[in-house]
Amino acid sequence: MKNENYEKEVIEFFERLSMSIKKIPESSEKTPDFLIDSFERVLIELKAKFDSKELQLEQNQALDKGDVFQHGELTGYTGKIANIISEGNSQLKKQKDATESQFCFLFVIASGVTASTQVKQFISTFYGCMPIIDFASKSDQAKNCYYFTESQFFRFRNSLDGAFIVNVYSGQTQFILNDQSINYSLLKHSKFLEQCGRHIPVIDPIEMEAQGHIYIADCEINRNQMQDIQSYVFEKYGIKKGMYHNFENVVFQTNI
Repeated sequence: MKNENYEKEVIEFFERLSMSIKKIPESSEKTPDFLIDSFERVLIELKAKFDSKELQLEQNQALDKGDVFQHGELTGYTGKIANIISEGNSQLKKQKDATESQFCFLFVIASGVTASTQVKQFISTFYGCMPIIDFASKSDQAKNCYYFTESQFFRFRNSLDGAFIVNVYSGQTQFILNDQSINYSLLKHSKFLEQCGRHIPVIDPIEMEAQGHIYIADCEINRNQMQDIQSYVFEKYGIKKGMYHNFENVVFQTNI
């Protein structure tokens, strides 16, 4: 399955948001997929994440026999997804000036056998998320720390302004903002963001931290120095006893 299968859906998505969108003709040079010329000029690159044929076959066989299909993966930063983001960023970056676009976004389709896991992996890879457990907290839930690990949004802060992420099975779409982008302030006051926010959830780390939903490791420590990052975050948020841990997302599926 190729990205072309989703191009019509992307066009229809933005048309429902009352935006004028057109497909950019393909050429010998890699180009983004779409140009939006409503409110502000915006480039969109479509990327889809599929699983291996072997895993899809395993899922189909289990469900066809009436068995329970079980699959688990870690939900943190992954190199494969980082490569997908990097490739998409390159295509956007090459055409931003030529099209005089103000903003550049990826439109990511998570369509693996466990799309919910892929969505979490994309968010973790964009933001460098790491779950942290505060044992003194009244909550028994871990809280994500953004920019704890390597982050594609930080890496591409000069070119990538955010991403739309779609779970192809649930149909849930979210618009995640790159608060590290050099265009962040412009985006926050843009008509494009205002229009998107009327229809789909918008994820902004700055607002999420202010509301106490996440931590942010806003320090200039090498991300390979995990213990130093932990010490910084724990001191910043007054965590006396805690731990960071990359959790596995396990999904069970069966036909009913």
